[in-house]
Amino acid sequence: MTREDLITALGKPDSDPSSDWLKWAGKHVECTFHTGSLVVSEVRFNPGFNGALANGIKLGSSGSDMLKLYGEPEHMIERPNRARKYEFSTKGICYGRTEAKSRRSSSSSPIRLAQYHRLV
Repeated sequence: MTREDLITALGKPDSDPSSDWLKWAGKHVECTFHTGSLVVSEVRFNPGFNGALANGIKLGSSGSDMLKLYGEPEHMIERPNRARKYEFSTKGICYGRTEAKSRRSSSSSPIRLAQYHRLV
């Protein structure tokens, strides 16, 4: 995917269209490019993004849905706040999940997809 492909699909970005980081705040999408290149390196779908990927995954999909589609991750990083980052390097997929505590009890709510991006 190229810079022009993204601009055609999403319209003019909020940031400088010639920079290595493009952002469409109203669409909740960001992307980065290999430095000095027209080739996309990463696309991020941020909270507020209401679309879905071709395979049906969207923000709010469960972690088990991701594991069913992609299998076990090659790398997983867990942060002190229980946020987790899963990487499927050979598939070009990376996603993050957060686990929120319920205000009414000490039990945790289901882990949900917080951010998803494809490494191109």
